[in-house]
Amino acid sequence: MAGHDQKNRMNIYRDDLFLAVLAAIRSYGDLYDFDEDGISLDQIMESAKHIYMENQMYAFSSHVIKQLLSIICLGNKGEEKMMSGFVASELDSMYMITYGIGSYQIYEKLILNDVIPKNIQTFITKNSVKGQSMYMDNRIMLFFSHAMGTENIIFIESEKSIGAWEKNLIQLFEINLMDEYAKLCQLNQSRLTTEKLVQTLSEVIEAKSKEMNQHVRRVASYSKLLAQGYGLDHESIKTLEVASMIHDIGKLIIPDKILNKPGKLSDEEFESVKRHAMAGYEMMKESKHDLIQTAAVIALEHHEKWNGTGYPAGLEKDATHIFGRIVALADVFDALSTDRVYKKAWPLERIVDLLKKERGEHFDPKLVDIMLENIHAFIDIRDEASTKVL
Repeated sequence: MAGHDQKNRMNIYRDDLFLAVLAAIRSYGDLYDFDEDGISLDQIMESAKHIYMENQMYAFSSHVIKQLLSIICLGNKGEEKMMSGFVASELDSMYMITYGIGSYQIYEKLILNDVIPKNIQTFITKNSVKGQSMYMDNRIMLFFSHAMGTENIIFIESEKSIGAWEKNLIQLFEINLMDEYAKLCQLNQSRLTTEKLVQTLSEVIEAKSKEMNQHVRRVASYSKLLAQGYGLDHESIKTLEVASMIHDIGKLIIPDKILNKPGKLSDEEFESVKRHAMAGYEMMKESKHDLIQTAAVIALEHHEKWNGTGYPAGLEKDATHIFGRIVALADVFDALSTDRVYKKAWPLERIVDLLKKERGEHFDPKLVDIMLENIHAFIDIRDEASTKVL
């Protein structure tokens, strides 16, 4: 048996399609690998090195403002109430406020010149032409931009004077800010590429089998909803949602005539299908990237069962990673609720009956409870992604 498996693995590695997809997956992981070295301005600047991990300008702006306030107030949170300001980003030759504090908080997502006082407009216009940061008695205005991003303005005004020491710290912060914004732009640009790559990988998987139309996207959405109900943190949910989309990557090694067979599989054919879990794991297990390692675990474990009768390892209960348990339920729910080459979609009542029966047998009981409590949300996801209706 071991020799047979080794021969199969060698066949996999000879397969040009496998090599192309594996390279793409590992390239995908590279997009998340950013160098954090060389960013340190002691405690005041410590959290700034994580700013670029946010993929939205709102979050970036929020971090920037909070860091500036911590510098200006030097830890005296009471003085933060004396501050007002905003971050504005260029939009079609105008500036839109992406984040505001104090009196400017109500103007978020509005055009700058439509809402700010005339004297502030004049101050900004006068100095923006120079593109240089300004440090006044009780006001500061910083500019930051990048070739792959937009021009941006940070404006803060205080009810008290901003001291020379604080201004010196802000100048240090400004140097770091430009570096962090450049990384944010690179990350966002990479994520645009990543979205296309994920879509391409999904299409490769879906094209392999007639029954896979929209399957990986639905499973990703179901997994996200289950993870939210389970109480996983935001980063884990995001990782699961992306990694789950390639849970069936191992099916690329299975012959089309088996995947698309309209009738019942023979025992030998079913054993061939079962190989996809280990095959997917083998494709990704050597990656150094957390995201791809997560995808490898999901690929390996999404056919394990709560009672230990699943495959390939017969893991029981929480010996299976929570991501594997989530995708296991999401995968089966999608198989039941949509048409496949070997069956029509089940009616909702029959699906619910099976979920109740398999609670604590096939599936994690807590996850089944989450799905049953939100069953119509799952049906809505199914209907949105598919033309098939129960």
